[in-house]
Amino acid sequence: MNRRAAQGHGGWLHESREVDEATGKRRLVRIDDPAIRNTPFVSYALNGAAATFASWSALVERYETARRKAEIDGDDLDFSGVHYTEIGIPYRRAGDKDDDALMASIFDGMTGILADVVGASVSYQPRSGAPREIQSVFREAPIEVEGADGHLVLISAPSWRVARDLAPEARRGEHITVSRGRVFKIMNVHPTGSPARDAFLVCELQLVDG
Repeated sequence: MNRRAAQGHGGWLHESREVDEATGKRRLVRIDDPAIRNTPFVSYALNGAAATFASWSALVERYETARRKAEIDGDDLDFSGVHYTEIGIPYRRAGDKDDDALMASIFDGMTGILADVVGASVSYQPRSGAPREIQSVFREAPIEVEGADGHLVLISAPSWRVARDLAPEARRGEHITVSRGRVFKIMNVHPTGSPARDAFLVCELQLVDG
């Protein structure tokens, strides 16, 4: 981002007293708008990477490390810190009720961010319908993924990591095409343990000869 070009073009938005009928959420207004909602407490989110000198790969690595630590020992201090100080988005800890909804609010959107950072366009050929390009992550090196039961699964075959809502029908026997025109067949599909609506599917692949 060019800081000089962006200077003076940003601003903080605040909840207003008005509710958007279409979404059921409060409309956001600038801080000097007369419709601003009166409240004794405020907090703001940048909704983007806030760590100026951190590379995208470093941000992704710290996010995944902190997420696993929180899942293993229940200590989410580092995980919340990554949200607040490096990614610039709010963090909400799961409470005694509506845990799934709260956890989904934490993870929603992160899948898209990670795919944009470390992914590439992959051509997916579903069993029915036309092929479509999907921003996703293809890997040939072994990876570990969290399964639906919360346990780590080692995948030694090539793999395709894709947001669930982008390829919800992905199944065994379908094909993807990656760089240099190589075609791979989906052999197994592993849904991850994330509760987000856009959580990843991880597909084990096999190279199709010739």
